[in-house]
Amino acid sequence: MKFAMNGGNQDFTLTQVKSGWDSAAVQNNYVIPAAGDDYNVTQANGLTIYTYGNNAAWVNGNILYTIKGDAALTTDQVQRIATSL
Repeated sequence: MKFAMNGGNQDFTLTQVKSGWDSAAVQNNYVIPAAGDDYNVTQANGLTIYTYGNNAAWVNGNILYTIKGDAALTTDQVQRIATSL
């Protein structure tokens, strides 16, 4: 799903893909190759959420969720998106 920011040209895409990965696999196989050591890890409602640049990734219920785009989402916004899915 693609979302446009209110009042601007920025947008982001939320993708979900079936996956057998756990949070460690997301970190090792997705986040580190994309971001190197430049990422943050937060916890929300039992989810481990990785954010880097304007991107994010987490896994929940065998689904890998990613956010990519040029919208500068805050950590709180990413956590609210992640916990709402």
